Amino acid sequence: MNTKTSRLFLCIFLMFGCRLYARPDSTLFPLSKSLEPNVRFWISIFTQYSSAQYLVFDAGNVDRIYEILDSKKLFPGGEPTPKIKESILKAEHEKMVRRLKRLGERDIQNQTLSKEDLKLISLFGDSVKPEEVRKAAERVRLQHGILEQFRDGLVKSGRYLDSLKSIFSRSGLPEELIYLPHVESSFNPYAGSKAGAIGMWQFVGSTGKKFLRIDDKIDERRDPYLSSLAAARLLKLGYDTLHSWPLAITAYNHGLLGVRKIVKELNTKDLGEMVTRYESKPFGFASKNFYAEFLAAVQVAQHSSDYFNGIVMDSCWSFKTIELPLEMQAGPIRRALQVNDSILQALNPSLNPSVLEGKNNIPLGFLLRIPVDADERAVFEMWVSEGLLPRGAYLAWCHGMEKTIFRYVDEIPFFISTRKDRRG
Repeated sequence: MNTKTSRLFLCIFLMFGCRLYARPDSTLFPLSKSLEPNVRFWISIFTQYSSAQYLVFDAGNVDRIYEILDSKKLFPGGEPTPKIKESILKAEHEKMVRRLKRLGERDIQNQTLSKEDLKLISLFGDSVKPEEVRKAAERVRLQHGILEQFRDGLVKSGRYLDSLKSIFSRSGLPEELIYLPHVESSFNPYAGSKAGAIGMWQFVGSTGKKFLRIDDKIDERRDPYLSSLAAARLLKLGYDTLHSWPLAITAYNHGLLGVRKIVKELNTKDLGEMVTRYESKPFGFASKNFYAEFLAAVQVAQHSSDYFNGIVMDSCWSFKTIELPLEMQAGPIRRALQVNDSILQALNPSLNPSVLEGKNNIPLGFLLRIPVDADERAVFEMWVSEGLLPRGAYLAWCHGMEKTIFRYVDEIPFFISTRKDRRG
C-alpha cells in the first residue's frame, strides 16, 4: 500500500462503532513461567497503585517489594520541582541499597537483627545467604503506580480501537497488538519521552522517518492513525525477521538489531531465558519487561470493567477529510470551518505549532480532517471569496476526487459511498 493510499484508507475508519476486545492467543503470545511474576507486577502497577505510591523493589525478582512509599510523606510540602523530586527519590533508593549492603556484610543467621531488618530479610526466604542480599542491593529500583494514567488511557482508547483493529487486520497482524499504546503512551498522541520519542506509538525521529513524514510542517508521529499504520509495519518487520511475537514486541522497544544479537549470543529464542541469562546495560529493566508489560496491558484492557468499576470509554472519533487543493495557511481554514486552534489541532495533530501559528503553510495535498458536520462546499466557496481559489474549484476538486476514488477502489471498496454524496 503506498503512502497516499494509506492516508485515504484511514479517512473513513472513524465512522464505525468502537467497542472492541481481543481474545489472547497463548500460541502467539506465550507466557513462560519465569515471566509470570513480571506480568502480575505490571497488572498491579496499572490497576492497584496510584501515582502517589512508589514501590521499592528488586528488579531481578519483582515479587520482592521492600517498601511502598507515600508521596504525601515524601513531599510534605506538596509536589516539588522535578529536580528536587528526583533527588528525594534518589535518596530513598540509596537508603535501601545501604540497608541491604549492611545486612549482606553480616552473618545473618547468627546475628540479632532489629525488627525492621528481620522484616526485610524475611523477603528472601529461609536460609538466605549474605551474598544473595549483597547482589539484591545492586538491583534496587523504584516504580510509581500509574492507576490514574492507565484508566485515562483506557477511556481515550475508545476513540481509536476500531481504527487500529482495521489497520492491524489489514496488515495480517494479531489483534492483541492494538493494546501496545497502553504501554507506550496511554493512548496519548502528544506523548513525548526524554529519548525524543513522540506520539501514541513513541517513534524516535530516526525510526519514524522510515515510515512517516517528519519535517518543519508535519510530524506524523502525532497522528494516531498514520502512526498506527507505521507501527504495524514495524512490528511486522520484527516478526518476519525473528518469527516470534515475544521477540518482535521486545524488539519494538529494544531495537531489532539488539534482539538479534542476543538471540545469536545465547542461541535461544526463549524470551524468558534471555531475560534471565543476558546481562547488559542496554538490555536493562525496561527492555526485559516490555513484553510482560504488554501482556499485562492486554489482560487489563480486555477485562477493564473487572479492574475499573464503571469505566466508560470515549466514543469513536468521527470526521471528514478534504485533500487541500493548494498550499494554505491555517488562518483561512479556521475561518472557513469556524473552529479555533484547539479543534483544528485535535483533528489534525500532525500539524506542527509553526503551521498553527502561521509561520509555515499546510502543504498542497494534505488530507485535512474537518468536523463531520462541516459543509465542504461552503468551505470552498469561502476560499473562492477570499481569492485563494478560482470559481469552480469545488466541482473541479470533486471531479479529481472521483478519479482518486476509482484509482483505489480495489483496496478500499467502501470508500466510494463515503465520497459520492459530496457532489450532490
